[in-house]
Amino acid sequence: MNDEEFMQACYECEEALMRFALKLTGNIQEAEELHQSTIYRAYIKRNTYKKDISKRLWFMAIMRNIFINQMRCDERLRRYAEHSAYSMLTPSGDAPNGELFDILHALRMLPRMYLLPMQMFLSGFRYNEIAEALGLPLSTVKNRIHMARKHLKNILGPYNH
Repeated sequence: MNDEEFMQACYECEEALMRFALKLTGNIQEAEELHQSTIYRAYIKRNTYKKDISKRLWFMAIMRNIFINQMRCDERLRRYAEHSAYSMLTPSGDAPNGELFDILHALRMLPRMYLLPMQMFLSGFRYNEIAEALGLPLSTVKNRIHMARKHLKNILGPYNH
């Protein structure tokens, strides 16, 4: 597929791809990121396209595979971050069981898009390391950690002294 055919295929499939991305992610921002990643990956792999396959289905297969890979990565990082956040709080014995439970519960209540960056931040990662690991712009990571702090402050209101 040459560049002109690729651009035409992108134009024809854009609406269906955005709907599919939104269905997969449930979030408009993540859907847009997934859509961009799909177009980029499809462009790189455009020479592997076979004319007997629907262009829309080809794009959707690429999108689905990217989404599955991201979910696997997110799950591994989430498990690591949960373990790290828990282990950071428990060895010192500073937080009584009730407070520790409330803190961990508050972390679990964070929206998914804020949870992983915040847990990695609590584990000692720097902003740029988090951005690189998650494949996000630095400004997005800073914003998500800021929003996570605001959510935690609201959830843990009784502990604010």
